Amino acid sequence: MSLRIDNFKVMDKTVINFYKGSDGSTMAQAKFEHGWHWASHVKPHTHDEHLCSVSHTGYCVKGTMLINTADGKEYLIKGGDFYHIEPGHDAYVTSEEGCEMIDFLGGEKIEKEWKE
Repeated sequence: MSLRIDNFKVMDKTVINFYKGSDGSTMAQAKFEHGWHWASHVKPHTHDEHLCSVSHTGYCVKGTMLINTADGKEYLIKGGDFYHIEPGHDAYVTSEEGCEMIDFLGGEKIEKEWKE
């Protein structure tokens, strides 16, 4: 039997639902508005000094997000893409419609930081 618990979090330009599995894993469904920027909208609520320290593995449902990595590379994630993002990145929503993503791995750390 599985258990699902939803925790609804709202932050400026961001809505995240957390889903807990019976195995203790946490998935996150995130909806970001146009103009969302990790450094502006999330970083102030974390313990990260410069870039996001979470590793994300997931699926982009719709929209586009530009990822800038610590080594200076840029990646565009768009609706229909599966992704894996290593720690050490910044992110911007680039589509007018916003961006919706589901993180299969990484939700535990995101949820913990949002609760602190």
